[in-house]
Amino acid sequence: MNGTVMRQEASTSRRRQHLTLLFTDMRGSTVLGRKLEVELFDDVLSDLRRIWRSAADRHGGFVVRMQGDGALIAFGYPNPTEDGGRRAVEAALDIHAAARDIAGRHLVPRGSLSVRSGIHAGIALLSEGDLERGRIDIAGDVPNMAAHLQQGAPDDGILASLDALGPDSTAFETEPCVFENDLKVMRILSRREHAARTRAPLVGRGATMEALRAFLKPQPISSAARCVVVQGGPGFGKTRVLDEVGSWDLEGWTLLRGRCESQANAELLQPFVQILRNSQLPTDTASAPRHLIALCSSGPTLVLVDDWQWADDASRRLLLQLLDECPSLHVLLSARQRDDGSAWIADAPHVLLEPFDANETEQAVRRLLPQVDPFLAAQIHADSGGVPLYIEELCHAAVASSLAPQIGGRPKTTGWLGALVASRLAHLAESDAQIVRISAIIGNVVPLALLAEVCAGLPGQAVLRRLSEADFLFQDEAQGLLRFKHGVTRDAVYQSIGLYERTEWHRVVAAALLAQHREENQASDVAEAIAFHARGAGDWDRAATFAERAGDKASAAFALDAAHYHYRVALDALDHMARRGDVVDRRWCDIVAKLGGVCVFDPLSLRDGLADFERAVAVAERLPDPALASRALYWLGYLLYAVGRFRDAAVQTRAALESARLTGNARLSAQSEATLGQVFAGGCEYRSALAMLNRALGYRKTGTRPGGGSGIGWAFTLACKGSVLADQGDFGAAHVAFDEALSLLGDRRHPTSTSTQNWVAISLIWQGRWNEAIDLVSQSARIAVGTRALLLLSISRCIHGYARFCQGDAEGIQLLRQGVGWLATRHCDFYASLFNGWLAEAAFAAGRFEEMRSAAIVVLRRRRDGETLGEAVAYRTLALHAAGERRQASARRWLARAEASAQRRESRREHALNLLARARLAQLVGDDAASEAATASASDLLLELGVVYLPPAFEPGFSTPALVN
Repeated sequence: MNGTVMRQEASTSRRRQHLTLLFTDMRGSTVLGRKLEVELFDDVLSDLRRIWRSAADRHGGFVVRMQGDGALIAFGYPNPTEDGGRRAVEAALDIHAAARDIAGRHLVPRGSLSVRSGIHAGIALLSEGDLERGRIDIAGDVPNMAAHLQQGAPDDGILASLDALGPDSTAFETEPCVFENDLKVMRILSRREHAARTRAPLVGRGATMEALRAFLKPQPISSAARCVVVQGGPGFGKTRVLDEVGSWDLEGWTLLRGRCESQANAELLQPFVQILRNSQLPTDTASAPRHLIALCSSGPTLVLVDDWQWADDASRRLLLQLLDECPSLHVLLSARQRDDGSAWIADAPHVLLEPFDANETEQAVRRLLPQVDPFLAAQIHADSGGVPLYIEELCHAAVASSLAPQIGGRPKTTGWLGALVASRLAHLAESDAQIVRISAIIGNVVPLALLAEVCAGLPGQAVLRRLSEADFLFQDEAQGLLRFKHGVTRDAVYQSIGLYERTEWHRVVAAALLAQHREENQASDVAEAIAFHARGAGDWDRAATFAERAGDKASAAFALDAAHYHYRVALDALDHMARRGDVVDRRWCDIVAKLGGVCVFDPLSLRDGLADFERAVAVAERLPDPALASRALYWLGYLLYAVGRFRDAAVQTRAALESARLTGNARLSAQSEATLGQVFAGGCEYRSALAMLNRALGYRKTGTRPGGGSGIGWAFTLACKGSVLADQGDFGAAHVAFDEALSLLGDRRHPTSTSTQNWVAISLIWQGRWNEAIDLVSQSARIAVGTRALLLLSISRCIHGYARFCQGDAEGIQLLRQGVGWLATRHCDFYASLFNGWLAEAAFAAGRFEEMRSAAIVVLRRRRDGETLGEAVAYRTLALHAAGERRQASARRWLARAEASAQRRESRREHALNLLARARLAQLVGDDAASEAATASASDLLLELGVVYLPPAFEPGFSTPALVN
């Protein structure tokens, strides 16, 4: 019997399922057992067991096992439920309240009886239980973490992960807890009334809110028109819209609010009983209509009801009665769309909430991630499909990193979101659900021809229509595709599929793709898909081969993010190969070198740091090929330079240069000298930099082809040479180098074009040519966006922002702050000294002194790391600030440091600006003669250098903010 069949047979009694688990136990039971007579202690435990059963029954839970003084209760079994976290917390609150009553009833000593609970959610593996394991056996991280939370809870405390709570966290009073493993955990304090719910700023619903404001204007209208239904799928923000309306200042109106629950045991007339209870009126079924009619007839009244789709028939009849008998009543309901598409209230207006567009998504994302970059915002929009709830979840998952496609780590979807999708999937017929699962195996985009091959036939139009109506898959007939509307939906479905079933389907899909593309060149057209499915099937050699091909294809198209992902998949596949030898190790090092060629333009994509490049050096040094080690050292040095670690980069690049010379590798020697020159330029060691750059450029062949590999390499070397000359004030020679660099690039879409144009723009800024700099850096930004190179885009944003600040545009500082923030959140220090020096100057000019100090601190830190390009501007700024506060001695010290920096770099440009700062300081102490002399010297030098305009702080008429205020 083969392994696949054996695994399938072994797994027939097991299945994956989304569950929310509540672990609860009595703390100190051993001590209490010693204090009480055995009969009394047994009475206490019997009461606890009764409490557990009652709470589970009341909130739709399933008692998995009771053992001693503890219990495990599951929510979402046997059928998935989308609100398991809320149910579990409600059950825990009931258990804790009832347990507190036990002490008084059994005369338990004060403080001797305390219950603790932990709640977590996610995918668990279920199998048959027994006497030891309980009614079902639950394996995986979810029960372990729920138990861990319970053990970490304080006396009478409930700890719940946000994976379990999700958006239902707003239904409870909570406080955040510090917990290990980066798990977001809240301590549950109590239930929260709707009126007390916190409200985040509403985004993207302007037209909806205008329509609802018009709805509430007093006017004689029919009963049906006095009810509006806000419709939308799960997570579209229906409750958030009701929250916003509930927050309006509706003078003269009475606001009443209720909610329908999905539990089968929800009380009759639930939303109206809640309203009566909150109004302290009788809630019995017989008198409820009478009291509600009286309540809603006392004047203009607005009733808000959430989740009307769960309302019972009695509630629906009562709502119609209230609308008929209470002419001053207005009702706003939130509800999902009905399966048959019919209206919830006949003739009542229904407002449909649509998904956010890309701009609205970015607005929503910025509420939670203020420093979000456009690539991450676009990824969140693509994965969420514009659904507000999914957007919020992905923002929490992203934190400050990025939502990289998962290679083998934690999925993007968490417990509550997976449970939401699982609940929707469970409502489908099994044959339809299987189509969704197979489609999730194939990917976000599903070619119909491939689906037909895998399923031995294409699903009928009736099936596809049902899947579309269920919000899973949508048909694109023109392109012959099915698409998941939301990437997170596809991810959640994928994670719900068992490992062995998933592996087998990946094998089937990979075989179908290879059969459809028998020719080698044709197979390369779908290299990405074959690599993905080969990896899923455990075919590591094929996965590595096709992932490398996919990376090569993406690299050639300058799709840096895609190339980075595919090369990482290839490396991961090679790491999974059972038999490693020199051939595989050499192959691994070759792919790391390709990865270096991609990441050097966007090191911000290196979410694991430089670990692969450090490992490549160690692996290459073990192999009998010195040339391989030289290349590994070279790429490690280059990436260290690209992330701003200039001193470490110099060490590694020198080692690469020495190794290349020993092995006689002339090309790598020239590349290493060029890179070492770039590193020296980054550290402002200009004499060494120019010597090294000029020597490297001497190796360049006169017939270098524009756009060729060598031409692109020499282009950036020339750009770095131009940057040194520009900083020293030799702008004519600098632009000769820049022009030659741009002529070598050929295709201006190449990322090196952005790098070069950014240096040209910086040079233009140093000359005071703000408009030209803005025009040029705008082109650079477009290239960076096209290649998805975040480092290059961040630099472009910093340059753009500073140039606009110099023009007097108030929005410039925001752009500069944004670019600096993108770099800082990803711990990239590439020329951070320059950009933070600019930010310090701009913040000073705006009177934002705390921001000025923070930026200056970064500049000082970077000096310790060997990067000093921005220190003179930061020191001048600190000098002007100190002078404004009449700390003249401090001002002179800072200005002396600025001048020392200018002299080290031989920067006449910086020296001229220092002279102007000296003139300003002299003017503030009344030494007009010294001020005029320094101004004249600076003016002569600036005229000689060709500087046409100055930053705002040096323009005539600028007043030091501290003195003005």
